[in-house]
Amino acid sequence: MTPNTIKPVSDAVLASVAAFLEIEPQRVGRKSPRFAATPGFCAHCGKELDFFDFVTTAFESGEHSKEFMVRFLDSNLSMGRTLPVALTCSACHGQNQVTVSYYYDDKVCGR
Repeated sequence: MTPNTIKPVSDAVLASVAAFLEIEPQRVGRKSPRFAATPGFCAHCGKELDFFDFVTTAFESGEHSKEFMVRFLDSNLSMGRTLPVALTCSACHGQNQVTVSYYYDDKVCGR
């Protein structure tokens, strides 16, 4: 299986994440997040899995609080990882075993 290309998070997804975290979309987009999931579509409903699914899964699973995520987005820390995740689809709530890759622009983060 070829991994999906990591790509910039769309403005619509940034807005959804911002609404979920109760902050302005500019604060989410400041680090120019990039994201990919492989496989890229929910096995249960076919929705494209995205950064919003990743953020809400991190919260719902107890991995990160909203406050922690906001602090990270407001910080100058950079991050890039690839890891296996049980990602929950925000449309149908089906769980998907995927590999996610995410990256925050190091130019913005001051690395």
